Amino acid sequence: MAGAAGALWVSVQRFVSPGDAGFEIAALALLAVVIGGSGSMWGACAGAALVWLTRDYLGNLEVVAGRGPLLLGVLFVVAVYTLPRGLAGVRLPLKLTRKGTA
Repeated sequence: MAGAAGALWVSVQRFVSPGDAGFEIAALALLAVVIGGSGSMWGACAGAALVWLTRDYLGNLEVVAGRGPLLLGVLFVVAVYTLPRGLAGVRLPLKLTRKGTA
């Protein structure tokens, strides 16, 4: 999956510099996996979406302009304390079924 994403990135950008594989990108990828959970693919994808939303959308709001990294840090701390298995470890309650109605 990561290899396909890298190949698509190169085909779109037409240039890859060493800065594209720097510490910030690696830290964001690790943060996405920790928040989403390393046990499943959808958890890591959900974590990546949450990191992207926090960094690019919430970090650019006028109220918190320029504090995107602070928001990512708060998100990380909250996720580690409240979701030890990440988003993939969250279990939704089962639907209640009706018995003997047939």
